[in-house]
Amino acid sequence: MRRLICMETSAGPALPPFAVPGRVAFVTSVGGTGDLGSWPDAATAAIDRFVNDGRWVRLDGVAVAESKADLTDGVLFAPINVTEVGDYLGNWIVWTGTNTSRFATGFDCTGWTVGNSFTRGTTGPANDLRLWTWMSQTDCNVGGVRLYCFSDTSLFIFTDGFESGNTSAWTAQQPPP
Repeated sequence: MRRLICMETSAGPALPPFAVPGRVAFVTSVGGTGDLGSWPDAATAAIDRFVNDGRWVRLDGVAVAESKADLTDGVLFAPINVTEVGDYLGNWIVWTGTNTSRFATGFDCTGWTVGNSFTRGTTGPANDLRLWTWMSQTDCNVGGVRLYCFSDTSLFIFTDGFESGNTSAWTAQQPPP
């Protein structure tokens, strides 16, 4: 991976954001143990559950992968290290249960139902292009581990502007029914 430094020689308008169309991919801003049932509103989805194929982009508009095959070819275009609220993560681990080719590792905190130190779950670092799904096995009682989230449609599925990065309508508490 190479870095590019951009320098401005004169005052002028800011560059427009570089954004490409596609389905949303992000890492959660909150984390928890491997007992996903203990998380509020948590769920996981393996690549085989995707009905549609096509490009995934982070919430900042940067392309992550062009297709399901591209998600599993061994390297992403960009790391999935942006949360749903737009924060950029460093070396943060994410529960995956899969290896780099999308196959289950068998380390999944007993079907994501156990959050103790006697079971383990496969994790990957959110800021890595190659090992993003598989780097180590982590004790299932370790808190703060995040999840990857992928949209299965390029249509806007939220009515509050979420796909465009507007999370102002989101709150930590759900209104009563």
